[in-house]
Amino acid sequence: MEALPEVRVELVDIDPKMLEVAATRCARHAERFRVRHARFQGELPRCHAVVASLALHHVATLAAKRELYRAIYDTLEPGGVVVVADALTYPDADVFWRDGEIAVYGAFKGD
Repeated sequence: MEALPEVRVELVDIDPKMLEVAATRCARHAERFRVRHARFQGELPRCHAVVASLALHHVATLAAKRELYRAIYDTLEPGGVVVVADALTYPDADVFWRDGEIAVYGAFKGD
């Protein structure tokens, strides 16, 4: 958040303990973030970026994953980005970085 002082962040997680850890890490930027106890499958706000780290591999079926990724994509403003770092790999996705079983994928929404 230091590198992007204009950024406002909403931290979303179903696990209150994860939100507590995230809030502690972001505490020095208290005016620029908020936490929300929710699932990604819930309503998402319009935004310029979605970053999910070790969060989406729990979605059980391919159909549910497609639905979720579509919902995330639909929340993006034009030019927005989705970045996913997760423990599962998707063979037909563009991989930006990989370390063993962890990979970072991304998609950009056109203007």
